[in-house]
Amino acid sequence: MAATIASESRIQETRRERIEARLTVDQKALVARAAALEGVSISSFLVQRALDSAARTVEQHELVRLSAKDSQRIAEALLGPPEPTSALTDAVRRYRKLVSG
Repeated sequence: MAATIASESRIQETRRERIEARLTVDQKALVARAAALEGVSISSFLVQRALDSAARTVEQHELVRLSAKDSQRIAEALLGPPEPTSALTDAVRRYRKLVSG
């Protein structure tokens, strides 16, 4: 418990940014009730939920999830890549000419 209080006071010391939000009376009452049920302040409740949601959103946008079939197709392409097409070969030739020449 003492470690939690010390950790929380360090966090509070470094908090310098503010976010404001306007709520309806009903929205604030619901948030206040949820915070009370969790035994935390409204502010702590909102910050923690916002951080949880933000982390989940970032993960969803940065993480690529593949089906088993798609994973298999990628593995096969990496282990046995297809031969380059003539269009690709021509493009590489033109690129090398531009860069070296």
